[in-house]
This record gives sequence, C-alpha cells and structure tokens, in this order.
Amino acid sequence: MKLDKLRLVPLLLLGALPLLARADDNTLGAYVAVGVGEGYVSVDSQGFSRGHVGWKVLAGLRPITYAGAELEYADMGNPTGYTPFGAPAQARARGAGLFAVGYLPVPPAVDLFAKLGLAHMQTQYTVGSGSNCFSSSTGCPINSTSNRVGFGFGVQSGDYLPVAVRVEYERLDSNEGYQSLASFSVLWKF
Repeated sequence: MKLDKLRLVPLLLLGALPLLARADDNTLGAYVAVGVGEGYVSVDSQGFSRGHVGWKVLAGLRPITYAGAELEYADMGNPTGYTPFGAPAQARARGAGLFAVGYLPVPPAVDLFAKLGLAHMQTQYTVGSGSNCFSSSTGCPINSTSNRVGFGFGVQSGDYLPVAVRVEYERLDSNEGYQSLASFSVLWKF
C-alpha cells in the first residue's frame, strides 16, 4: 500500500509545475517604473519628522510567477518645518535599494507583493544657518550615510498589458531614523 502512495508523489510534483511558472504569464520578464507619492523623512536625534512629495525610479526582473528582484532609487522629499525650539529646519533623505520581491497572484489580474532588501540611504538635516541644532551629541548640520534593511508591500495590476500600475508602501531605515514612501507607480514591461 505504501508503494502505491509513493508513485503518486511524482505525479503530484509534475502537476504542480504549471503553478510555479506559467508560460502564458505576461507578468514575467524585465520592467522599469517611475513613481510619485508622499515621502516621510525623520531625524530622530533632532525631533524632526515631516512629510513631503517623494519619487522613485526602479528596474526589476520577474523570472518566475512568485519571485523577482528590484533595484531602485528613491528620494523621500525635502521637507521643511520647525524644530521643537521654533528654529526653521530642512531635511532630505534619498538612496538606492536592492530588493528580493515575492508575489501572490490574485486572479484575474492583480498581484499582492512584498519586498525585502538592503538600502543605502543618505540623510541630510540643517537648522537655520546650520548652527542651531539642539542636540549636542550629533551636531549640525547632519550628513549621514547608512546601509540598512528596507522593506515594502503593495498591490499591482495590469497582468495582461505591457503597462501596469502599482500602489506601494516602503520603509528604508537610516542611521537618523526611518524614511518611508507611499507611492503610485507606472510600470513598463518588456
């Protein structure tokens, strides 16, 4: 009886292959994208956290239905505001990231996705003329570069077209705090 059950294993594996890579899947291949949205820049040591218009560009490759990789450059914006002591402040965060992306197709033409990778972020912060920072431990202006973990998730549609749209949230940590971007992107597949 055990031998008969073991004969079913190769048949089940053979039947599962189409689920792993569909030949008619138009989502497979290379793509580029541009996106715009609400960026968020924080400099924890200074008590500064503000939102601003951010943008990104990316290139990706999706060789199988459920996995791919992306290389992106994101600019979280250049917000201005005031420190807790009333001095005018300005920050900027931008950087590049390399991500592994996992997809969950939802028929008929939507993909849920999550990504995890490494981000190289640069954060800049100035107050007034650059000498009014209230944290003596970090000094001002701040110009910090870091390599940290980044992650994101979202939904993408346009399964059967050369153009797709994506709504996404991503967070790219830095030495100064966390930087994030909630964006709407257009992808061109080729």
